Amino acid sequence: MLKKINNVFDNFIYSYAYPFISIFLGAIFFILGIQTINFIAVIAFGCILIATKKNLLPVLPMIFSFIISIREASALANITFSLCLFVPLVIAFIIHFIRFHNDLSFGTLFIPFTLVSITYFLGGLNSETAIYNSDGFFAFCVISPVSFALYVLMNNSLNLDNKTDTRLYFTFVLLACGLAVSLEVIAFISGNYLSIINDGFVSPWEIGWLNTNVGAYILLLAIPTTLYLMLESKFLLPWYLLLIGFLTVLFIAESDGAFGVSLILSPFALILLYTRLKTNKKTIFKIYILISALILFTVICLYIFNEKINTFVNKNIFSGAKNFKEYFDKHFLDDTGRSKIFKETLPLFQNNIWFGGGYGAVVHLTTLKTHFVHSTPLHVLFCSGIVGLLTFIVYYVVRIRIYCKNNSDFNFTMFFGFILYECYAMVDAGEFILAIVFLTMQTLIVEKINKGNYIEELPLNTKLNI
Repeated sequence: MLKKINNVFDNFIYSYAYPFISIFLGAIFFILGIQTINFIAVIAFGCILIATKKNLLPVLPMIFSFIISIREASALANITFSLCLFVPLVIAFIIHFIRFHNDLSFGTLFIPFTLVSITYFLGGLNSETAIYNSDGFFAFCVISPVSFALYVLMNNSLNLDNKTDTRLYFTFVLLACGLAVSLEVIAFISGNYLSIINDGFVSPWEIGWLNTNVGAYILLLAIPTTLYLMLESKFLLPWYLLLIGFLTVLFIAESDGAFGVSLILSPFALILLYTRLKTNKKTIFKIYILISALILFTVICLYIFNEKINTFVNKNIFSGAKNFKEYFDKHFLDDTGRSKIFKETLPLFQNNIWFGGGYGAVVHLTTLKTHFVHSTPLHVLFCSGIVGLLTFIVYYVVRIRIYCKNNSDFNFTMFFGFILYECYAMVDAGEFILAIVFLTMQTLIVEKINKGNYIEELPLNTKLNI
């Protein structure tokens, strides 16, 4: 009887439906403002998985569901509440390692992560602004050590087995995250949040874990899943439409940097995708591209020549701009204050080129009162100097080597997601926000598949018949 129950349970947690159910529940609890229910449910279910299963692949949807449901981050700052949530997880991991592991493996990213974490503590060393570093570390840099800890724990507990195809499973996990974030964005814009949003779309907007920038990172990681599914599934159309849908959500969420990056890089990815498609799919793919181009051309013509459509689009889509040029200048040519931030924070580096000014100094020095330089490389350079930048270069190089270790379709699409994420991080703080947890787990999955020789020549464990 117990064996039968265990088999049913395994069939559920390894099914492609499970990631969608768990992650969408997180989004629904976020929208309704009842995050605590999801916190408790995720921790309880996660503890059961951790304590009873050797392969913790099904824990990933739980981690992402937890993050996606954070509506009031202040609740996690309550020590008592946080202990009640996370102490059971620590106990579950102890049980897991006693039951299933005799030794520890630290993974390829262990040394780069260690170096980066050390420079967080050293930021501002021998600088007058070093007194602020502890504020910055605990407020922001703690995100990366959390990723570090998850990486080490999951590195020992993610296994390739015959219960599911790891590539497709993780693809659907990221796809579910992208759809859940899209749901949250659409709910926000339509004004359906309870008790918080009364005026519909407010920009810039921010609730809990989600704002225009953080949500955009998840969408950028979800976009490549549509490319992989175009390669692996029988049909192109559903995933092609989903790709357009994700790009549309990026646009209406007003994450201009993310939308710009995806718009510039997606054509190159589509060209490379075309070279990888099977011959019978190439003709259909060209037809879809042609139809899309015709639709886009028609929409542009209607916008230009139809006065009613022009007025409606300017008012409701282009944020009240008089015309597209005004919208484009404001959203894509305006640096939204970044040059001013760079200028005001440059002395952090000039005064201490080796260790910078410390991670908490930025908010104390800028008139804009921002916590980030809004460029990951410059943020690292200004806050932890040349030493910090060198450790980040090592960190980047090691991750790139992981993605480029083989030329499989999975590595190709996941690497595209990595490139989208990090290109956007060039003008934002991608390494210092919760979204980095998603990218770290993606990198770990690719690393595991590389080590397991899980390459494209091997048949999929589970055929995708959609």
